[in-house]
Amino acid sequence: MHFEQTNEWARFQQAVGRRVYAISSSRVTLLNEGRDVEEGEGAAIEKKIFTCLRYWEVNGGMPVPGMGFAHAAQVLLEAGKKAGAVFVRWTPSREFPISNFQFPILKNSEVVEPRVLIRQVPPKATLIVDLAKDEGTLLQEMHEKTRYNIRLAERKGVRANTMSVQEGFDAFWTLMQETARRDRIGLHAQDYYRKMLEILNGDAVRAHLFLAAHDGVSLATALLITCGDTATYLHGGSSNEARNLMAPHLLQWRMMQFAKAQGCRWYDMWGVAPFVRNEQGAMNSAHAWAGITRFKMGFGGEVREGIGTVDIMCRPLLYSFLAFLRRMRF
Repeated sequence: MHFEQTNEWARFQQAVGRRVYAISSSRVTLLNEGRDVEEGEGAAIEKKIFTCLRYWEVNGGMPVPGMGFAHAAQVLLEAGKKAGAVFVRWTPSREFPISNFQFPILKNSEVVEPRVLIRQVPPKATLIVDLAKDEGTLLQEMHEKTRYNIRLAERKGVRANTMSVQEGFDAFWTLMQETARRDRIGLHAQDYYRKMLEILNGDAVRAHLFLAAHDGVSLATALLITCGDTATYLHGGSSNEARNLMAPHLLQWRMMQFAKAQGCRWYDMWGVAPFVRNEQGAMNSAHAWAGITRFKMGFGGEVREGIGTVDIMCRPLLYSFLAFLRRMRF
């Protein structure tokens, strides 16, 4: 099961002030302290637009396990309408086949590619490393430069380890802010990450905080989610200082080793550019994710591309108006 469809993730979302709904083919139920997502149900997270409008987000699978795409889309449409959502943003898991796939088109074409909140669309492609291989093979399948940078960091005395919230959160937050300023990316509120670490602490789903440091100075950080047979690199940041020590490379390798020791089969890099090469076969440097994609692909693995994300319009006129505002803004 995808970690965003677990009860642990639902409780975390509730802790940061969001409503969570359990969806089945026959009912929609608002979760509370005495109600979890049950077998045969999916989870939808309610989010806000302009503080007064709402939309739903369903990530990592079908709204009801085993349901077909067209039926699932219809269930989400009807459930979103009942809850007053403007739209339902649905991202099925990457396990579904994508060859010649087309999203189901409902009556009046309520199913569309995202036209609003584009930056919040989950990544369509990711990089998956098979941790069933021994460490020697994993290293051998990495890019030569990546292996070199890992060994360089080790020789220079960089240390990368998992840390408790009490030990490492301040350094994590400092590095995340530094990365956001440098790369001009958005962040969640500080309390969002802290609650993630505090609440996702069970056997089924757990958030792990990692730090890489040199001579007591923190240089790189990451949040890793373990759920079932998969470890997911969800958030990360690095310092502007001592970049020649290659701390992020060693940090990724230590997280892979950790995930393997925890019994995980797969290491999910959580997002790469879906088209990473140009017509000449070289990296397409114009893509917004070209830099991070180049870094991640150095660790080997296989790019897996899902069917992407769709918006199911529950209030089509209002959705179209929001899309119009976005076009006027940009």
